[in-house]
Amino acid sequence: MSEQSNIQTVQTIFEAFGRGDVPTILGYVADQVDWKATGPESILDYYAPRSTPAEVGQFFVDLTNTLEYSAFLPTEFYGSGDKVFVLGEYSFRVRANDAAGRGSWAMVFTLKDGKIIHWRAFEDPTIVAAALSA
Repeated sequence: MSEQSNIQTVQTIFEAFGRGDVPTILGYVADQVDWKATGPESILDYYAPRSTPAEVGQFFVDLTNTLEYSAFLPTEFYGSGDKVFVLGEYSFRVRANDAAGRGSWAMVFTLKDGKIIHWRAFEDPTIVAAALSA
């Protein structure tokens, strides 16, 4: 698929995330995927690596059980071959203690035939850790 098509796919995924439409997101996840948000699993379950659509679905359960986003905004999309790079910002509150945090993130999607085969999210895990321990 073309770089522009891959960017459009990733934009569709972000639109689905904004609606809370996890089934649509999972429809774009390959049967075998390398899915990992950077950070220690000891801080948050959602930092655990995932390798199937069902496990990626659990990623979203873990994420939404822990955090509620007031903003999750992709601001820039860049394509290079089979990769899409996205930069963005977020604001959240921790459901357990109502502490808030905000920061920036970067994500890299690798797609094959319109499906995500590799995903990495990069954020500063100390922002989430500080809010969790507040």
